[in-house]
Amino acid sequence: MMRSSLSFAALKRKASSALGILSTVNFSKKESSVWLKDENKKMQMKIKHLFKASLIGLLLVIISNCTRSPEVLVINDAHLYVPLNGSMMTGGYLSVSNITKEPIEILEINCSPYRAEIHETKMDEKGIMKMERLQSIELNPGSKIIFVPGGKHIMFWGLSDFQEAYLDCSFKLKGKDSIMFKFEVLKRE
Repeated sequence: MMRSSLSFAALKRKASSALGILSTVNFSKKESSVWLKDENKKMQMKIKHLFKASLIGLLLVIISNCTRSPEVLVINDAHLYVPLNGSMMTGGYLSVSNITKEPIEILEINCSPYRAEIHETKMDEKGIMKMERLQSIELNPGSKIIFVPGGKHIMFWGLSDFQEAYLDCSFKLKGKDSIMFKFEVLKRE
């Protein structure tokens, strides 16, 4: 008999211990449920914020594309060579196309802090080649000008120590926004 009462006492202890574990497990389930609900709320808020941010970004892209000034010139193959050793000057070449239905006048080129000018090489009446600075260049609608050695070109000063791959420049236009572009800087071989 003693044996069964020990068993009963042991069973009672085990049962109360099991109930304690079960109540802890139930409590943990409740805590987990609350925690899960909180996490779901946080996730929903994050999704709402992400959606709002995406919508704002999309609107900014649309607005910036609508307010961008239309292209008037297409500039291709803008390149220059670093000056020869001992020289401060070099020439730059490119092609410029007027893609509008009206004439466009290029007033000057700006490559600050470096000096740049639009020049043209011409033969004078004595047959001597001379280079002169052009005050402006007019491009008719749909026309194209190619800047080449021995013709129209860009003269640069002060690039003897230039180490970058590109030089930022802009054409100032009469009555229009300036056009930004880059000259590729090529090393002499």
